[in-house]
Amino acid sequence: MNNIKLFWMLFVSIHLLYSQEKNSFKFHVELAEYFEATSKFPTELKYEDKGDNTPVVKRDLQEENFVEVYGQEIYNTFARRTDGAYLSNSNYDVLKVDIEGIDSPLLASTRTNGTGTAVAVFFDENENVIGNQIQGTTTTVIYSRVLLNIPPGTKYVAISYYKNGQGYYHDFKLEKIVTDFPSITDLKSLNQWRGKKVLGLGTSVMFGRRATKSYMFEASKRLGFNYINTSVAGQAIHAQDDGLGGIEILNFGSSVLSIAEYSSLGVNIENSPLEPLKPNGPYNNHYRTWENIFKPENKADLYVFAILPNNIDFATTDWDDFNKATWTYNTGTFEDHRKTFLGALIYMFNKMYESNPEARAVFVLDSEFSYAEGRKELEKFANEFGIEIIDLWKKLQFNPKTKSLIYSEGGTNPHPSTFSHILMGEMLANELLLIR
Repeated sequence: MNNIKLFWMLFVSIHLLYSQEKNSFKFHVELAEYFEATSKFPTELKYEDKGDNTPVVKRDLQEENFVEVYGQEIYNTFARRTDGAYLSNSNYDVLKVDIEGIDSPLLASTRTNGTGTAVAVFFDENENVIGNQIQGTTTTVIYSRVLLNIPPGTKYVAISYYKNGQGYYHDFKLEKIVTDFPSITDLKSLNQWRGKKVLGLGTSVMFGRRATKSYMFEASKRLGFNYINTSVAGQAIHAQDDGLGGIEILNFGSSVLSIAEYSSLGVNIENSPLEPLKPNGPYNNHYRTWENIFKPENKADLYVFAILPNNIDFATTDWDDFNKATWTYNTGTFEDHRKTFLGALIYMFNKMYESNPEARAVFVLDSEFSYAEGRKELEKFANEFGIEIIDLWKKLQFNPKTKSLIYSEGGTNPHPSTFSHILMGEMLANELLLIR
């Protein structure tokens, strides 16, 4: 029996384990022969060294073996290495993870400064300290994927991160090494987004403001797509009337304005984006204009629009004047219809299609900002042109009992919390598998 027939027999056998029917070995052979005859598989399957491509393949296979383990984040605090006391310090945050039941090796990534700290502090089930690893020093040291030597009886691991004025952004995490069969979303045949380019247009929510994660970054890690983050805190898509019949910026920015229009209003647009863009990182002035969002090097396989927040004019005047059958306005130009949400949305989609005629898009609702007044208008566009709406905010199950978890800063700020971003990232990854 050759290799390909054996492969299909194994495939069919595994598949039938999930069936209630008991079939004969003869049936397995017949079905395997059918797949063998109709498949495009080569008769001999083997690994070949591809020269310059080999390191890339090895890197991708290696990175898929690391899975992040989430826990509780404790702000403005560090875990003292000697006794595990959580001490107040505005330069630190702590990630506390319950590792009970995890048999895989664990890797810690963090940033330390101070002899009272450590890369990791280990606690038993009664939260008594039973050890620590790598004492901090008087200088700042960055650690990446340090293999933890976990003492027997450890239930909790506390990782302190020296943020030193970085706000809510952290680059600390705990990962486990996975050696079992990859999950369904890691299989290329079932994950159409692996290795593709996905561009996100959004606001402070997509950017990860008031959190240490961003749902788009989380989804990109799960599905393996290359993420272009053009989200800008405070950004609206539509502009507003300047009172003299002209146009001016709404809030911190209006995506429909060009670089020249910003310049005429006294605003300088940076020539290049801040790199690397991080959740809740520095303000990204470069992407306040459609010209930089849809520049040639940003041509993407999918455009994720999370653009409801910060807009205020949801009138339908521009929408009513737009001829949906011919993609033209009955009166005026596209530039004349940029002062309402729907007019701006038409304008942005027009620029997207001009830059990429094969563009695919999806709408995401990621917070309560403008949710009540904006969703109905967004649905007009989505229903007319067949654009999918993924309502992550509704899926978060927000209510008075969950408010302290869903909102950031312990439930006091309506920006989604780190907990919410993690959930939204998982949900978005699943939803995107249904988008083509």
